[in-house]
Amino acid sequence: MHKYTFKMIEVQDDTVSGCANNRKIVYETEIDDCDIWEVPLKSFVDFLSSVYGYDISQQIIIKTHLKSELFDSTPRNGKAYLDDPAQFFDKDDLK
Repeated sequence: MHKYTFKMIEVQDDTVSGCANNRKIVYETEIDDCDIWEVPLKSFVDFLSSVYGYDISQQIIIKTHLKSELFDSTPRNGKAYLDDPAQFFDKDDLK
């Protein structure tokens, strides 16, 4: 199990109505060792969405050999998605 913590601290010297515009956003998540790399990426994107105040995940497209369940994706190298990871024949396919 891995624990991820993303933190953003905003400190502004100017005040609005006598109050400083300071905020602190902390996002923590635990991710299983067996989860694919897209899971912590999705957690980070969720964190950024909370910072900016809107969902930014629709703006992210990843290139991958296997169709992503978490993001919009396009086939890597312009080829069709692979149905089975065992179809990797070349080490370069994994880059």
